[in-house]
Amino acid sequence: MCKYLGFIFFGFLCACGSGSTDDPPASSAPKLSSLSLSQTAYQADNGKIVLKASGNAAASAYCFKTDATKPLASDGCFQSDASKTIDLTGSQALYYVWGKSASNQVSDTSLNGGSCSSDGFAAAAKSSLPTVCMVTDQGEMVIELEEKKAPGTVSNFLKYVNAGFYSGTVFHRLSPNFVQGGGEQFTNGKLVLKATLYDPIALEKPSVTKVLNNIYSIAMARKSDENSATSGFFINLDNNSGFNADSNAYAAFGRLIHGFSTAQAISKFPGVTSGDGTVTPSTPPVIQWAIQLK
Repeated sequence: MCKYLGFIFFGFLCACGSGSTDDPPASSAPKLSSLSLSQTAYQADNGKIVLKASGNAAASAYCFKTDATKPLASDGCFQSDASKTIDLTGSQALYYVWGKSASNQVSDTSLNGGSCSSDGFAAAAKSSLPTVCMVTDQGEMVIELEEKKAPGTVSNFLKYVNAGFYSGTVFHRLSPNFVQGGGEQFTNGKLVLKATLYDPIALEKPSVTKVLNNIYSIAMARKSDENSATSGFFINLDNNSGFNADSNAYAAFGRLIHGFSTAQAISKFPGVTSGDGTVTPSTPPVIQWAIQLK
């Protein structure tokens, strides 16, 4: 039987097996009970989140490192502080965490976490393309970006990602076919446009890039002017072939490779239905941060 011990943001850590649930004596190798990730949104003047490990009474020190090799008790990575601050403005890595007892016994297994979950990092590692992890209050999504096929669109999106722009923006327009966000905030109960950082970009049409508005692809939102896209984007939840036609083109530039259930959960938020059938959610899903993993 599995006992839930903690969480890494949206997923649970679980320890399986039998035996006593009492804390082991200090002479035993400590078993870490959880690794939680603070839900502090990315701030332009801060840009940090905190990993915090918690164990049982046997753990007196913790080692945070970015490789999975078990440390020796004498390794300098061990610290009495059970937390690790991660700067989101740099390159991102998955952190592995071990505990050590006062008698210098190191835990047999590690916990892991970071700016994205271990599953998110694993999905990114399998892709040969640049990837972004977008963490929302409904879960996370990892997106791979077609930088060679749609270079202008990908460059623009990554500029907004790396500026920390998307933190605090919301998904403000929902439907069974797509979810749209990245351009508005929810302030004092109202949707408010967030001032953009860069000039609008030229439309890279799917007929040219061959990156289509298929299910789980990501594309830029725009106004009636086809060269008006800035920060807003949408995630297709169906094969929206109508967005590929030159007469009504929307620039697709990548696709989800992890977090499909998150996109689906976002699409189901209740709200006010507009004349075109889309829903303006009463309390919109929030993007907490978006970071480039590679």
